[in-house]
Amino acid sequence: DNGLLNIMVVDGDKEELDVIHSVIGEKGYAVSSCTYSYAELIKMIDRVGESIPAIMDAGVLISSVGEDVKNNCVVIGVEGCTKEDENKVRAIVDAPYITFADEERAEKKSTSIKGGYGIVSSNNGGCSKVGFCAENSSNVEGFIIAGHAGDLMYENFTYNGTTVGYVTATAY
Repeated sequence: DNGLLNIMVVDGDKEELDVIHSVIGEKGYAVSSCTYSYAELIKMIDRVGESIPAIMDAGVLISSVGEDVKNNCVVIGVEGCTKEDENKVRAIVDAPYITFADEERAEKKSTSIKGGYGIVSSNNGGCSKVGFCAENSSNVEGFIIAGHAGDLMYENFTYNGTTVGYVTATAY
């Protein structure tokens, strides 16, 4: 906001500040204190990702999960998010820095990507083609891709830079 690089340091760690000053000098940036490290936020995002099957089983469809570095938290987006949804998620994964947002799911089966569209793996950058759109027995919408393209559970896939899905089941 002030046109400077803002470096956030957990609890104003003096040793960390000394290292920063020795490496990049005293000017051109601002330092502010935060409670949770970036690494801790990312670990929670991974934990939420690993817990998605259990969260889906609880009846909550997550639209997005991401770090909000500026506000030092992890934001979980749920379409039509209610306090009940928040409680269901917190029963599975919880931390004081998790917040929730009412966020529409970006992709719907009826209007989203279709068979033949190229998608990209967040794991290795490899491209694959969507086989066809599908819906499971819980009415969760998704798509089918080749097993060799999505063989890692929770591997994310993007289309035109937007995350459109992640691997929830594999079969060979």
